[in-house]
Amino acid sequence: MSVTTPSQPDSDCSDGRCVFWVSTGTDDAGIHPNCTYSTSINEIYMGQCTNGQPITSGFRFPNITIPQGTFIQEAHIEFTVDGPYSDDLNVAFYGEDTANALPFSNTDRPANRPIIIEMPVPWNIPSTEPWSLDEIRDTPPLT
Repeated sequence: MSVTTPSQPDSDCSDGRCVFWVSTGTDDAGIHPNCTYSTSINEIYMGQCTNGQPITSGFRFPNITIPQGTFIQEAHIEFTVDGPYSDDLNVAFYGEDTANALPFSNTDRPANRPIIIEMPVPWNIPSTEPWSLDEIRDTPPLT
């Protein structure tokens, strides 16, 4: 499964909520289903490669300052689906164990980053809930 990363401004804080976008190619990276790695394609894939290897993708949201003591009520990642998908998919989200993640590169990939092991957020998408082209899907709460 892949999702597109639209080009948007860095952030928008209105109506009491803030929205942050992945703004450059090196802010998201992952493995294509043919198992090649890239920071330059407009899709980020989830699931597994055609050879069965799991796909690890990453997203970073630079230049976001959250003042100490701020209470985050809700956080999730929103995806725009790039085609129809109807396979079972089990995804786990982890946070990177750093205050300021560096851009991804060919040598600094999402799978090589230090993660917070204790905090995975599972996202199980059953085949009975197919995804459609241009549909918007939100992750479970990542708060």
